[in-house]
Amino acid sequence: MGDPVTWYDEFLFRVEIDDVVSAAFTTCSELKKTAGKTSHRQGGVRIPIKEAGLIEVADITLTRGACSDHDLYTWFQRVYDAKTGKGTVPATYKRSFDIVQYDLAGTEVERHTVLGAFPIDFTAGKWDNNQDGTKRMESITLSCDDWDLVD
Repeated sequence: MGDPVTWYDEFLFRVEIDDVVSAAFTTCSELKKTAGKTSHRQGGVRIPIKEAGLIEVADITLTRGACSDHDLYTWFQRVYDAKTGKGTVPATYKRSFDIVQYDLAGTEVERHTVLGAFPIDFTAGKWDNNQDGTKRMESITLSCDDWDLVD
C-alpha cells in the first residue's frame, strides 16, 4: 500500500540567488545529474564489470521578463570582464542559489540548493513590435558544481 504521492504544481516556484535581491523568474530549466559508466574485463572474463564513471551536472537556464533590475547582467559582466582581462575575478564569481517549490497555499514544500553557480550565457531577449502585449524576455544560463534536495 504505502503513502499516497503528492504531486507539485510546477508553476509555483521562486529562485533565491545570493546577493541578488529581485530574482523572480518565469521559467527554470530542469535540474539534471548524469553518471557516466566505465567497464573493464578482468582475467579474460567475457562479461565486463561496469562501474559508475564521471558525474556531469547540467547547466541551468533561468528566464524572466526584462526589467530595470540589472543584477544578473552585472554578475555575468563581471565574470566576462575577468576572463577577458578587463577586470579581476570577483569574490562573487561563484554563488549558491535555491529553487523553492510552493503549494497552492504558498507553503514551501521542496527546496533544491545549487552550489558553485556562475553565468556562462546572458541573452537580453528579442525586440518585436509586432507582438501584442508580449514582454521582452531575458535569460541567463548558469554552470554549477552540484545541486541537492534539501530536507
